[in-house]
Amino acid sequence: MTLPRHEHHDAGERVTVPAHLSMAGAWRVAAELIRRHPEELYALELHPATGQYNCVSIFSRISDEHRNHPALMHFNHAGRGHITGKSWQGGDDLRFNWLDVLLAADFRDEIITPLERAEGLSSPSQTPPTTRQSVGARVVAEALLGQALSNAPLVAANGVYDSSGMGGSYVCDFYFKQFGTMIEQIAGRPDADLNGHPAYRFWFVRKADRKVHGNAELGIDTWNGKVWSRTLDGADLMQLYDAAGRNVRLLTARLLAG
Repeated sequence: MTLPRHEHHDAGERVTVPAHLSMAGAWRVAAELIRRHPEELYALELHPATGQYNCVSIFSRISDEHRNHPALMHFNHAGRGHITGKSWQGGDDLRFNWLDVLLAADFRDEIITPLERAEGLSSPSQTPPTTRQSVGARVVAEALLGQALSNAPLVAANGVYDSSGMGGSYVCDFYFKQFGTMIEQIAGRPDADLNGHPAYRFWFVRKADRKVHGNAELGIDTWNGKVWSRTLDGADLMQLYDAAGRNVRLLTARLLAG
């Protein structure tokens, strides 16, 4: 039996969801939003309030000025975290917690559509086909969700550790250097990138029990749909997706298997 939303929401305000589960939930939401708005949205890792929060944050690619992308939502997966949109103010009853996400009976209707509505995003009548701008986020989400209940869960880390001041921010070049020529991808500083640095485009999937400088399983360019692994060096994710019958679960399993 599925609990009514208000019941698991109230419970979620008191329950601390394990970090790898809340991060998997954050990526489930992020990937679905990016899948539905591939030309508009992308995900970053932020640590607002001088590092007190651990967020998968949704930013808009569309801005009046280069390098100044507006933030739309922050998915705080630390402690008793929440999904917070830029326009949401008020008490806990106005924002989703991770139990809401994990126990949603209709994920799109209960979670995704309200987020879109709150932030002025149109809700597509049909989910758009997966593109180069959305396939990477879908792979990250599937990797984390697929291993969430295993003995070896996975987490995701961005190419930039943006601390919001505490301890300093830096490019995670130790991840890039693990994969062939991947480090070369961040040599330029295109105007289109946040703060003028392309490392923000990249995400890495790694074991949850690894230290920050530990080995990554995958490196993904989420803007251009490319992937790095022990056997792949900047492979085209869309070609691999097509070869997997456009099945993201099968694609992700093949990537993690090496």
